Amino acid sequence: MRFDDCDYVETAHRDGVALHYGRDDFADRDKLARTLSRERAKDMASDYARDPEQAFAERRGISLRERVAEIVRAGAEKARGIFDGFKPTTPAPRERDMFADFRPTPREPAAHEPARASGARGAVERYARARHDIERMRESGLAAMPHQQAALERATAALDAVRPHGSTDLRAAFQHSPDLIREAAEGRGQGSLRAMQLEAELRIDPVKRADKFVEGWQRLERQREALQRDGNLPGARKLSGQLAGMAKSLERDPQMESLLRPRRHEFGIDADMGRNLARDLVDHVSFEPTRSLGMSR
Repeated sequence: MRFDDCDYVETAHRDGVALHYGRDDFADRDKLARTLSRERAKDMASDYARDPEQAFAERRGISLRERVAEIVRAGAEKARGIFDGFKPTTPAPRERDMFADFRPTPREPAAHEPARASGARGAVERYARARHDIERMRESGLAAMPHQQAALERATAALDAVRPHGSTDLRAAFQHSPDLIREAAEGRGQGSLRAMQLEAELRIDPVKRADKFVEGWQRLERQREALQRDGNLPGARKLSGQLAGMAKSLERDPQMESLLRPRRHEFGIDADMGRNLARDLVDHVSFEPTRSLGMSR
């Protein structure tokens, strides 16, 4: 064995060995001997036939099971340290809502409440309700609300969709028999439906329509005179307004006006004033309490 001032080299040998080491690393042979004689595990190719990690640990005195147990214990101790003193609180029970078991029952129509009809009758009754709401506002001296006017327009369109010219015929029926408005508005529209059909027939036959106009005018005129004699001035004034409305309707119906012009005497107008019949009839029914009481001007 020879020692030179060179780095340490180990060579394979059979009969002899040459060992070289550097004096910068080992001061003398004793230090070299101590270093080489210390126990040190060396990995061999045969070690890799088994689990390399386990073999490596066993050669160095490390047990994987013990190490895993140690890691688990450390984790458990750390977790205990985080949650030391923690005591979960149970939330207090909520107070029961007084409406928890409330279940609204479906509304059933009252015994006096009429069932809503469909088809032509339903359209007639909807129109009558809208018309009745507006009439009540006017009787109170108030103008119709926008939503009431809109409801009347919708009801008019729906009625005309079910029955062509239905709104025109129904207006004429209500004008001749105002009591039909309340009946239909309350769900009793059979009478209004029949009157509307009659007005449709009269509209198609101008002569019959003229006869109907005269008949309705004379009937209201007799009622107005009776109210005036009894001193019921509000009632007489109301009928005067209805008669004036009938007269003004002739301005929108030239055919009817021409048929009724030769029949002036049936309205109580003896002389032709040279004006249209509608204006003469309006002047004729102008409400004059003194005339009804037999007093001169």
